[in-house]
Amino acid sequence: MSVSAGNYGEVVALSDAALAVPGAHPIVSAYGRMRRAELLAAQGEMRGAQHALAMADAVAQAADGIEPPASMYWWSTGFGAVQRGGVLALLGQTAEAVEEATHGLAAMPTEHRESEWLASALRRIDPDMSST
Repeated sequence: MSVSAGNYGEVVALSDAALAVPGAHPIVSAYGRMRRAELLAAQGEMRGAQHALAMADAVAQAADGIEPPASMYWWSTGFGAVQRGGVLALLGQTAEAVEEATHGLAAMPTEHRESEWLASALRRIDPDMSST
């Protein structure tokens, strides 16, 4: 199911179900909560998105320093900051979004800075933003 297709309610419900699975790796939970905040913001549910972002921040902070599972090789503190910047951009907080993403970019492993997924994430924050 694609968020771009506008199926936000169903995607949020599926995200919530995934977050309810007990025993998930802390970084999977942090990422899931950040995505939930992004989905709510994209749906226009600003209050819910802000609450979800605060929850994502708390979970990410608790997971700081924990090694991500192998399948999340791309996860880093910098990646989390870029994701957070994406949510802030959707919330209309462009200056804060760019600042957050800039800090994230600086903290990101060098090999990730040239990836297309990063370029795409940065363009969603600010069309003029790049990883170089």
